[in-house]
Amino acid sequence: ATVKEVMEKIRKVAPPIPFNTTGLIVAANSIGFTAAKTINVAENLYMNGYISYPRTDNTVYPHGISIKDVAEMLGKVSEFKAASREILSQDKITASRGNRRTTDHPPIYPTSPAERQLLGEDKWKLYELVSRRFIATLLPAAEMKSISASVDISGEEFIANGSNIIKANWTAHYPYYKHEDVFIPHLKKGEELEVISGELLDKQTKPPARYTQGKLVEKMEELGLGTKATRHTIIQNLITRGYIKGNPLVPSEKAVAVINVLKKHAEKISTPDMTSELEIDMDGIARG
Repeated sequence: ATVKEVMEKIRKVAPPIPFNTTGLIVAANSIGFTAAKTINVAENLYMNGYISYPRTDNTVYPHGISIKDVAEMLGKVSEFKAASREILSQDKITASRGNRRTTDHPPIYPTSPAERQLLGEDKWKLYELVSRRFIATLLPAAEMKSISASVDISGEEFIANGSNIIKANWTAHYPYYKHEDVFIPHLKKGEELEVISGELLDKQTKPPARYTQGKLVEKMEELGLGTKATRHTIIQNLITRGYIKGNPLVPSEKAVAVINVLKKHAEKISTPDMTSELEIDMDGIARG
């Protein structure tokens, strides 16, 4: 094998944006929380003063929140001391921002220190997720080195791609970010390599993955279905009534039958358009 070309590139991996309700549901789903459980536990944490109001569309911290004070507060929690020091050691603390800015409530962030043993497993898991997300939004972008090597074997071109994080920054304190380093050895153009083995695979395409509860909430928001206060309840109602089950979600025979009948006799009811149009009309009424 002859090395034809080696390309190295260093790119920045931006920190995540602050949590709104949908973002929290999606992230909590990846650690085993259903949409309804996420909201129930988050409301309990809010009622007990540990996090801010969990029903919000906002992804931009307002000026009224002192993010430095919150970072100092998290320094009182043993699990977050190192992260707090790292935030406060910066010359200037700059928070990441999402593209949704509202004035009703701030993004979801921790409001007081908590102890793992006092909260219990579920509440601590969600409190830690909210706290680590807040921490991640205040730290610099990570840096990742990507390598792509093109090699020639008997006139056929093969590509090897690898990447590894060279500056962790926010990723060091946010374990929910998944990246597996793939190392490519240092190669030079024209270098000769020994081919150890070859493998020929016969594969078939796979269908798209089913929706998890978190991804379904995200899709509902995109389509304008429900609100931040109702999306998790809609999913729970579908589960309770036997239309869907599991996570990822699988439709029942009853659900498929109902949709088929609706498409045949009342097609508009079976599309997202009717509900989203209704939501838009209701918002119009609310605005006068």
